[in-house]
Amino acid sequence: MPKRGPARTIPFGEIQRQGYTVERLFIETLPGFYVGANVYRPTGKSTGRKPAVLVAHGHWKHGRVEHNEAYSVPALCALLAVNGYVALAYDMVGYNDTRQIPHKFGDSDEERLWSYGPLSLQLWNSLRMADYLAARPDVDPKRLAITGASGGGTQTYLLAAVDDRIRISIPAGMVSAHFQGDDPCEMAPGLRVGTNNVELAAAFAPRPMLLLSSSRDWTNQAPSVEFPAIREIYGLLGWASHVESVHVDAEHGYNAVQRHAALHFLGKHFNMPSTVPEPTDITGPQLDLLIGPKAAASLPGAVNRQGVFRAWQRMLTARNDATPPAEKNSLLRDLSGGQWPAKVLLVATGGNGFLHRDGADDIVPARLLPGSPATPVLAVHSAGMAAAEKLSAAVAARNRGSQLLVIDLFGTASAVPARKGRYGDHLVFHYADDANRVQDILTGLAWLARGGAKPRLVCGESAEAWCRLAAALAPIELGVDYDEPRRRQLFIPGLAAAGYRQPRD
Repeated sequence: MPKRGPARTIPFGEIQRQGYTVERLFIETLPGFYVGANVYRPTGKSTGRKPAVLVAHGHWKHGRVEHNEAYSVPALCALLAVNGYVALAYDMVGYNDTRQIPHKFGDSDEERLWSYGPLSLQLWNSLRMADYLAARPDVDPKRLAITGASGGGTQTYLLAAVDDRIRISIPAGMVSAHFQGDDPCEMAPGLRVGTNNVELAAAFAPRPMLLLSSSRDWTNQAPSVEFPAIREIYGLLGWASHVESVHVDAEHGYNAVQRHAALHFLGKHFNMPSTVPEPTDITGPQLDLLIGPKAAASLPGAVNRQGVFRAWQRMLTARNDATPPAEKNSLLRDLSGGQWPAKVLLVATGGNGFLHRDGADDIVPARLLPGSPATPVLAVHSAGMAAAEKLSAAVAARNRGSQLLVIDLFGTASAVPARKGRYGDHLVFHYADDANRVQDILTGLAWLARGGAKPRLVCGESAEAWCRLAAALAPIELGVDYDEPRRRQLFIPGLAAAGYRQPRD
């Protein structure tokens, strides 16, 4: 994680309600970027530090101030406050008071290279909200929880997965095996490669988690599908009793029955009473809890959309500059999927065939030309095997008697997938094409190095970019020849965020 100091806050007054008080404030999560929020706290003579709950809202029109029969953030926060909790409701990006940037952004290649989009920025905001709560003098930092429904449920299980300070997680209407969300703030490149929301939520084990589900949305099978799967994971750790499920016959939302179920679950694990009924002074959207555009326009040092992106880049650059090279390589490996295979098979007849990683489902078209395996060479070219064989460094290696392996990298020559380019949410569930090409190179090198040999890599034209990253990730001593290099930029989401500096023309 990047370093985080105290979160700067700008208060805008309080509103007195029946048994609780609501603070209005902005919280600065990046330099010049502010998130609108409300803090609900109990009134009366109670003293000491209290447990606190972050409440992330979903895609309802009025966001953090939405109140209707099926879904209400103010009712939930008020219920928590009158029962002794501090509750923090905060905006999604582009909602209510938080409009320096829109809710939908992050589609450009540059933004994706920097892992910058609605999901990542909102998760960063959630971390900063937790920072703020943990530092409040009336909050017990050892008793923090998060809950939310729909898109807020996505933020709930994501923050719970990455922040060890969160002791209880209550995602509502989102943990589903057959629907992963469809809003940009629930999607990010690489998020669900080989996994899904069920496993992401279960990463919270063995800390207490309550799954809230409804019969009339995509969590309709939770009692028989998702909940048993997560409970099994908790059971592996010996804490099956720490995960519970409450299923209601209702539409998508966070209704009164679910709110009281959440209150009782929190009370059981935080040793808090759950006896005060929900306040009745809430009717319709609570628009008076908003701060308003006039105040937002006067925030000190506020930046525009591009300024928020630049602040994000500066933050990650500072993080990367302080990160040891081994940790950077580990992060690059995760982002690109560039793994050094433990075992690679060459299936070939007369030298022509394919490479296959043990335990993976990819195959790499390959041709092996005879020679000494003690000095093997892998040659790659953006136009495929035939062009790779003709590279001058590859021809020279054969003339020296070296074994030569040539392959068709993903999306080239005979290895073109049955689709056209990037589309929809493809990158959420699959590695980028360039990442697959880097993996293919690592697979070829691993096969050549299987007997302890030290292979050499020959790269032609725009394959140079793939070879540079593969060489950085390979755990062996490696010589590289760039034959007629043609500079191109790699497109692998998160590459710039991880500190990889692309060569310039």
